[in-house]
Amino acid sequence: MEVERKQFKLFLRPEEFLNRVDCSSAIRKLIEDTDGIIAPKDMGRMVSSKEGTPGMKAVLKIGELRELIRSIPDNSGKEVYSKATIRTGEISQSLVLNYQTFAQGDKILSIYKLNNFFRHFDFAGMANAEACVLTCEGKRGKYAAIYVPPIIEYLPKETLQEPLDNLIRRAEHEESITLPTSEGNGTIYLKDVVRDVTQEIMDNPEIKVVHALRDGTHRASLTNLAGTTLHVIEINGSMAMPPSVLRNTSDIVITTEKPKLEDRFLGIRIEQGKPEAQAVGWLNLKYVGIDG
Repeated sequence: MEVERKQFKLFLRPEEFLNRVDCSSAIRKLIEDTDGIIAPKDMGRMVSSKEGTPGMKAVLKIGELRELIRSIPDNSGKEVYSKATIRTGEISQSLVLNYQTFAQGDKILSIYKLNNFFRHFDFAGMANAEACVLTCEGKRGKYAAIYVPPIIEYLPKETLQEPLDNLIRRAEHEESITLPTSEGNGTIYLKDVVRDVTQEIMDNPEIKVVHALRDGTHRASLTNLAGTTLHVIEINGSMAMPPSVLRNTSDIVITTEKPKLEDRFLGIRIEQGKPEAQAVGWLNLKYVGIDG
């Protein structure tokens, strides 16, 4: 089993998932009949390389989706969406603010290639794919993958004050950061970010609530380039701490590799001596089989 875990980006045994998430009998049966839960990307690679054959699709009903989302813990184990209002909808990426400073070019390409995989399951592509469980017959076993659309949190803007204060302190002794790009356009001036967040959000009386993209930056970036809307999960009443300040979609930098954590999320707080997965505001999506 450890060999299986190392083979995939994400791997959960069926009983691990079913002990954590309350499922309908149909979804439970579908997952019980597999050898494990893997990421949709890994399943897509299996199918494209002819190492696996697409199987079944089960779209999650709204009640099942709510149970799944409400089971997501933060890095302290707290279920931060347990009392939230959760619904699905369509939104333009231009209306969404981003925690991340970047989108990685090769990941955008890999997501573009995944569109063909989703067409095997009668979706037009990832942009309109609903939350679902997919299965695949591979050479080494049968697997399930859980797909969840990008997650949008509706947050009171006051919750951004702590990461903004963290960034203000950083900007006092660090003028700029440079993200790795192929065109040399990855420089971000920290005081400019502080100014923009302060003027456009914190001091703007017309803004009370922000639409923050918690998960799905690369998928959202791809739909933004295509000029299409995105099928999303909307969450109101999150108890999760924002990990960083928020950036406009137009400010996202396309990079050649993943930047270091404090440059990916401006204003993030990492407690001394703890790994990055213990950063304030970090959610453990993989705990419930979501490849965040």
